[in-house]
Order: sequence, then structure tokens, then C-alpha cells
Amino acid sequence: MEYGENKDRLRLELALDIAQLCMFEVTGDYKLIYLENAHSVFDASDSVIFRRLKQLDGLNLKEYLDRFSNAFIHPEDKEVFKSIYDQLKTFNICSFEARILQVTGKYVWCKFTVEPVIVNGEIASVIAAIINISSSKEKMMQLELSNMMDNFTELYDKTSSFELINKAIENSRPTDNYAFAIIDINDFKKFNDTYGHDMGDEILKEVARTLREQLNQKDCIVGRFGGDEFILLIKDYQTKEQLINRLQGIGTYRVRRHVCKASCGISILNKDANTFSKLFKHADTALYEAKRLDVPILFYEDIKKKGA
Repeated sequence: MEYGENKDRLRLELALDIAQLCMFEVTGDYKLIYLENAHSVFDASDSVIFRRLKQLDGLNLKEYLDRFSNAFIHPEDKEVFKSIYDQLKTFNICSFEARILQVTGKYVWCKFTVEPVIVNGEIASVIAAIINISSSKEKMMQLELSNMMDNFTELYDKTSSFELINKAIENSRPTDNYAFAIIDINDFKKFNDTYGHDMGDEILKEVARTLREQLNQKDCIVGRFGGDEFILLIKDYQTKEQLINRLQGIGTYRVRRHVCKASCGISILNKDANTFSKLFKHADTALYEAKRLDVPILFYEDIKKKGA
């Protein structure tokens, strides 16, 4: 290689590295012929990824995409990845985002652009460009998340809570165990009038902190409905007893020398309550009855059994 060619090569490598861009090309019969800058996406050398991709040589398009997806793509993004097949079969460029697995075991967000090179009406080769967008994606996701939050309690706001819970219910399966709850601080107005709004604000923040620490996990959506009311959806609980144990501690809150109690009404996702509006109505009924009976937690289904 001449000096000028070597210099141009270094410039190309530097440009790809700065752009966090990995490129590779396969022939029309899907044999790898080129790979550049794998470390920016896969966190591994070109030789390591080249050897892994060479194992896919000779597969047909569907098999190639399936094997690549199984080896490198996050399970939740595989459906999006399958769109490549339809696009390439019609000689179209496709572009999408998905999480890719690095050799370290970490997933990073990437943007894929896959373009077929057509010669005489046939696919001569396929060029794939993968850009590591994890940094910008994380910033965007953080911004989107901040726009969904209630600034005072750092829980989801009312609108976002409704949207997330609605979506979770719509995507639920008949075998899923979902419970919806409304939590309300008892006599909160009286507490505010007696001790002042500053003390009331501290109680609200203490409730939010407790809910975040005990419930705000991957299987739970927790939001502020408004004022001193909070709503939550717990997904995939095992038994009613386990659910009650998980909710232990949400009934009493202490700030300085002052104590506030809260009531919780719960409804279960089932054939009689299979929409958000029905779940909310049933939980609200259970909440009202819990306050009347002065108990911390009450299930709508238990009220229904007593009334039967």
C-alpha cells in the first residue's frame, strides 16, 4: 500500500470511529466480504466479529437475518429487525433502531441502515451501516421521561400514568395477574389546615418516596393522580397474600412528630374489569369503603363477595 493510500485509510478509520459507525457488506448469496470499525458497535475487534459473521455465510436471507438477530439483537427488538426481510426482497433501503449485544454482555442502541446493491435486476450485495446512538438515545429517553414526571413527587404525572397503565392493560394476556390501586391520604385537608401546607408537602413527598422505593420497579407503574391521591398498577403478582405483603408500609407515614394514615382500594384485572375505566371505578369503590371501615387496604372483590 502506498503512503497516500495508507493516509486515506487512516482518515477513513478515524471518520468511522468519530461517527461510531460500523459497516459491513455481504454478497448476493450472503457471504461476508467486508467489515470495518466493529469495535464502535460491538466493543470487539474487526477480526472477532468477522469470524462470528463468517459463520453465517451461505445461509439464505431469512436464515441469515434470524441467526444475526438471535446472536446480536435484543429480544424486544427482534420484530422490528424482521422488517429487513420484506424491504430487501423488494430491493428497498430500510432504516430502523434496535439494541445490539456487545461482547461484554451490554446492549447499546444502534441505528441500522441496510441497502441492497442491485445489478441487472438482482441483489449483487447488501451493505449495512450500524451507528452507535446509545449516548444520544439515552439523553432523548431521559428527556422524554422527565416530560412524563410530576416534578413535585418524581412519580409519573396523571396523563402519563393513564397512558402507561392503559397500554399495559391493552397488551396484557389472559394469564397475566394485574392489580390496580388507588391510594389516598386520610383527612389530608384537615392535616394541612392544622399543621400548614409546608408540613402537608412533606407528607406528600414521604408518600411518594415510599411508593418509589417499595413499588416503583419494572413490574409496577406508579403515578400521582392529583392532590393527595396516587395510582399504581402492579403486574404479574403471584398471590393476593404476596400483593398485600408488598403493599405493607403504605398505610402510615411519619414526618417529624406527625403521623398520617392512608387508605388503599384495589381491583383485579379480570373478565368483569378488563379496562382501565372499570378497574378505576372498582378501586375507587374499594377506596371509599376502606375509608369508611378505617382499614388500610381493601379489595373490590372482597366487597363484591360480601354483597353477593
